[in-house]
Amino acid sequence: LEYMIPIEEGDGSSFAALLHVLINDFFLDAIFVAILFVSTAVLEGCAHDLRRQMANDYLPAVKASIISSVGLFPIEFLCFRFLPLDFRVLSMNFIDIIWGAMISYMAHRSRGKAPTMTTPQDACKAD
Repeated sequence: LEYMIPIEEGDGSSFAALLHVLINDFFLDAIFVAILFVSTAVLEGCAHDLRRQMANDYLPAVKASIISSVGLFPIEFLCFRFLPLDFRVLSMNFIDIIWGAMISYMAHRSRGKAPTMTTPQDACKAD
């Protein structure tokens, strides 16, 4: 993205930083949420239940992602606008810890509770 829309010092740097944040928060986040749902379902042995989970939980997770992104927007904008690319990656990784924890909660909230499961498939069942 940096090569397509470079953030350089000058008049257009705030606009370019704004574009980076908007593309990241409203386009790429929806893709990342889908990838998280699919990868956790496959790795946790719940791939058979993926269709139901995507139907029930994907849109609420994307909405939660957008809400958290709006809350983190000022920090992200400052990172994209004022930090050099090397430090921007590190700062965005710290922000992504918060985002990832929330999305992971959304991805796992409809699965069964671990202490009551008897088989790995029981972890995939909704309450």
